[in-house]
Amino acid sequence: MFVWGSVIGNFIFNRLDTDIQKVKSLKDVGLPQFVGGILNLHSFANVTNLEGLPNNVGSLYISGFKKLSSLKGCPTYVKNGFSVLLCPALKGLDYLPNHIGGGITINHNRNLLSIDGLSAVTNVVNGNLFLNGNFSLKSLHGCPSIVDGHFSCE
Repeated sequence: MFVWGSVIGNFIFNRLDTDIQKVKSLKDVGLPQFVGGILNLHSFANVTNLEGLPNNVGSLYISGFKKLSSLKGCPTYVKNGFSVLLCPALKGLDYLPNHIGGGITINHNRNLLSIDGLSAVTNVVNGNLFLNGNFSLKSLHGCPSIVDGHFSCE
């Protein structure tokens, strides 16, 4: 397996139906140890947590992880934006990064029950906060008190 060192720019893996996307752990992918730009991962259908991601990224976009039930292994530091989309097994936001410097998008995670994990990260979102299409969400408890941008919850 090839292991990347640092990627100063973006690292985007969004091809569909490749063998690597069938792994059960991101540790088996050989992701970079640091991504200064956007880390964008799409459609790892069998991955249940985020262990194997670098600790420090510019932005993080996770989409289409069908079995993702935990954010354990999430980077501890996200300089800019953070997004989790289309992860139907995700029920909570525990293990969010300690720092998210930009906008936050938590959209279309149909079984998400709670956003309490957001309150552990920040009281102020420096950008937009989108919480759309999370149809099992019953409360906004844990929502930041200040959003320095757009707030959308549909």
